[in-house]
Amino acid sequence: MAGAQILFHPSCSSDELEAVAWKRISGRAQQPVGPNSKMFHCVANTIGESPDGKQTSSGWSFIREPNGLPLAEAGYYQEEMITAVLDLARADRSYLRDSQQNPPFLRKYWEAMVADARARADLRPE
Repeated sequence: MAGAQILFHPSCSSDELEAVAWKRISGRAQQPVGPNSKMFHCVANTIGESPDGKQTSSGWSFIREPNGLPLAEAGYYQEEMITAVLDLARADRSYLRDSQQNPPFLRKYWEAMVADARARADLRPE
């Protein structure tokens, strides 16, 4: 809502049964960017560490269009690099702009959250 056209989503998980089940069943069903957001969604599933110290990954990095359709997807277990050319004109954020206005009773809360996000834009993680 602060104007982003691309969401970069680093996702660190492992091949542990619980992590894989969450990611493939509920986690991926609750995407932070859906087809209505009109933003590009780029997920990079990085390497995680299992409790026994092994580095693992359960793959499935992807790049999605603002309409939710995939531009590129990686497999589950092989090492892959995916790329895509993003046409930012396609990421018009119309759903987010509409959400800032409707329903009207939420408008002041959205405005406060966007102002807070913009105020924190230059902060570095500690």
